[in-house]
Amino acid sequence: MDLQQRLNNQETHQDWYGMAEALNKGLGEVNDNTLKAELHLRLGRVLHTRFLQGVKALKHFQDAYKLNPSLTVALAEARQVYRELGKLNMVQKLLELQLKVASSPAETIVITKELGDVLCDEGQYDRAAIVYSNALREAGAADADLFELVTDVQVTLDSWQDRLASLLRLAHSSDDSLSKSLAFMRAARIARRYAPEEVEGMLTQAYVSHFQNASAVALLENLLVESGRTEAILRIQRQVLDSRPESSKVEVYLAFGARWALRHQNVEVAGQFLLEALRRSPDLSQVLIYLREHADEWPTGYEGLLAVVDSVFEKPVSSADTRGTLAVAGQIAWQNTNDIERARSYLSRLASLDAEHPAILAFAQVHGKVEPAVLVPQAVTVDPNVASSAVTANVTTELAEAEEKESSVQDVTITGNQGEDSAEITHGMALEQPVTAPTVDVRPQNEQKIIVLREQLRQQEDGKRFSELVKTLMALGDELADPFERAELYMRAADLYVTKFVNQAEAVRAYEKVIECDPMNPVALDYLRQMYEKRRDWEKLVALSLAQAREVDLGPERTSLFKDIAKLATERIKKPEVCIELWNEVLKSDPSDIEALTALAQLYERGRDFEHLAGVLEQLAEFTGKDSNP
Repeated sequence: MDLQQRLNNQETHQDWYGMAEALNKGLGEVNDNTLKAELHLRLGRVLHTRFLQGVKALKHFQDAYKLNPSLTVALAEARQVYRELGKLNMVQKLLELQLKVASSPAETIVITKELGDVLCDEGQYDRAAIVYSNALREAGAADADLFELVTDVQVTLDSWQDRLASLLRLAHSSDDSLSKSLAFMRAARIARRYAPEEVEGMLTQAYVSHFQNASAVALLENLLVESGRTEAILRIQRQVLDSRPESSKVEVYLAFGARWALRHQNVEVAGQFLLEALRRSPDLSQVLIYLREHADEWPTGYEGLLAVVDSVFEKPVSSADTRGTLAVAGQIAWQNTNDIERARSYLSRLASLDAEHPAILAFAQVHGKVEPAVLVPQAVTVDPNVASSAVTANVTTELAEAEEKESSVQDVTITGNQGEDSAEITHGMALEQPVTAPTVDVRPQNEQKIIVLREQLRQQEDGKRFSELVKTLMALGDELADPFERAELYMRAADLYVTKFVNQAEAVRAYEKVIECDPMNPVALDYLRQMYEKRRDWEKLVALSLAQAREVDLGPERTSLFKDIAKLATERIKKPEVCIELWNEVLKSDPSDIEALTALAQLYERGRDFEHLAGVLEQLAEFTGKDSNP
């Protein structure tokens, strides 16, 4: 079998490790520069898309172009990687190089447009105007888009406000997400020149409208990183996810995960996004490949990755596109954890899809033949004397729907610079509402449904079907009225999410339900406090801290707790109405607290609330006078 046949064979089998190895080996054996350039291009693509190693891919794209300057697609591939890295200066250089070797007027116009956009994003407005104008002359008057771009870049001190307003009206009136995003992006470019304080908001709207707008992504994420607010990127990405239907979230999770892996070099955040994509689409072998290569930086290492694979494949998945994922899982179990039986289980499943996969053949040489697994769907059986089949079908449907619910990545850890998150304060955090002990819910219970759920719980525990078990725990907790039993079920689910599935987002959701039933549960409170701090969810952290502070009697301890909460809100949330309420709560315990009075004076002055400001200043003068003249 020659090299080309080997490569095609490995690509057919989705044997990405074998393909990368064969390409590297081929580069050492081939002498023809044209063929060698093709191998570099192909290896670069494998590294970029299958290993999420964009930086390594760059070298191969560059070598491909050096060996064969007619292979301009290599320049386009390299440019895409630099885009993902946010390196606009390199994107510009490659566009200028592509412009020199463009093969048609149509290609020239496309490249020139993008070059003009990049020059604008770099602040080179005069050069951008020349580039756009040249492209317009090349295209003729028929290209309305180019004419609009020339008009944008030529705005003056007298005309920029009208132009900006028209673009914002265009953005808000557009029903198409890409058109909306592009209009916001054009508005942001004008605002960068004349109203820089407005830029972030416009870039955010461009980003949220179309999360793959490369210009918006580069400018906004660079801006937030440079200003030390990396965590705000995650808040915006949560906003994007919230706006998408469940059916389209896979591509969003995958794109965000790849972005955190490549641009921000944050394995923990990238891994959370990527695993959410894998849970929804088992064919994404690049997720396991990336996290396998970074297992020493992943909190739960190889074992955590395989736990996710187990949960994904616990139900029969017969798609041939999952071959790559099963092969990598088998290799991790075999080569990294030395769990031969587990490896055989993955590879047996793979054999039912692709008996000749190279990973199976390699394993069989050492550990014997791998028999194909027989994939039989597991049906939940319920005693007909316990519940009717109609109820059973209804519960099964609800559990299936629960499996489709979003598992947010809002709790992932952000490392690096820590800045303020300007997220809106959560409604319902009013200070006057005390935390009360849980009372038994008087809502009617669906007894038949509860019986079915309990039977399912027993069967799933006996069969160690943990991915079904954890959902049944949550579903049963939602049905029961007794808060103490509900809290116990939610605690069990939360523990499984933390220890078995490494799914912190669902663990947070489960512990929040525990708090609804048992507001002072120490385990839930401690976990939620840690998670809210890690994900910089300051409003939830404040609300959680308030719940505990209200349980303390009036006195120095309560004053100290409320003062800490007020400081946190003032520094992080920065919502005057919330901060004012918190500092006033401090004064209820200690009316002479100088720090609280000073903070309130600043807040009232900032909000131009002069009536309250005057009262606070009188109190401040009174108490500081007492301090100075005892």
